[in-house]
Amino acid sequence: MKQSQCLKLFAVIVSITVGSSHVWATGPRVTQALLSPSENQIYTDDFPPFSSTDISTGGFAAEIINTAMKGAKLDFVQTTLPLQRMVKFYLKQEGALAIYGRHLSFTKKENKNLIYIPIVVNTEKYFYYSPAHKNELTWTGNLKAFNSYTYGAQTGENTDKYKKAGVRVQYGRTHSLLKKMITKKVDFISAPDINMQWMIDKYFLTEKDNIKPVNGFSKLEALSVIFNKRHKQGALAAKAFKKELAAMVKDGRYLAIVKKYAQAKDKPVNYVKRLANYNKSSNR
Repeated sequence: MKQSQCLKLFAVIVSITVGSSHVWATGPRVTQALLSPSENQIYTDDFPPFSSTDISTGGFAAEIINTAMKGAKLDFVQTTLPLQRMVKFYLKQEGALAIYGRHLSFTKKENKNLIYIPIVVNTEKYFYYSPAHKNELTWTGNLKAFNSYTYGAQTGENTDKYKKAGVRVQYGRTHSLLKKMITKKVDFISAPDINMQWMIDKYFLTEKDNIKPVNGFSKLEALSVIFNKRHKQGALAAKAFKKELAAMVKDGRYLAIVKKYAQAKDKPVNYVKRLANYNKSSNR
């Protein structure tokens, strides 16, 4: 059986076993004439609050994408898949219009056929479980200071720098990694502030005061929609989407969406500034 047939069969089995309402989340379809609805799929995996079957709007990123695609008069269907590798499969093997998600890495050769459009720039931090560490964890600027620790890496994450520094690595999704951290199987994990807060509030509220950020460490990470140049309308859709996203930022629609999801400590206007600064520095 070919890889594509196996993966499609697996998707069907998962949807039957788990229940389609929890596995597949489809965003609103915008019936316009530019693109064909049957051919223009946007895929992601579960990454709350950016994309999630547990959120009525589909999530932070999903709502931005839906609004921009609708404004650009692009016909599409947005779907949340259960596994990250399925997201990449549908882009590379099935020719999807676009995908988005965290740690979706591609080779230099593959990137030549992709167009990245940042939609959210997050503050990402390291987090640890304080009962497992007598002293607070502090970032000294070098991962070698953590060479006796185990890092909880996201599926698909490039962990070369951790292994090079002598840090042990275990893989998983945010929920499972938080469990491992609380049971002292991993020492620290990384996540955007907003993602970590959402997971703690929903699943680990009793541990809220024990899950702390590593002192002195934060970095900016962009979440991008990745359009497929090999799709017959990929480049055209990317151009129209980018133009409409800029219009959303200018007319306040972007900020209105951000206000639904941003934490009080991270002012919504910061997302607008970070996106503008990122685009300016990356020249995209």
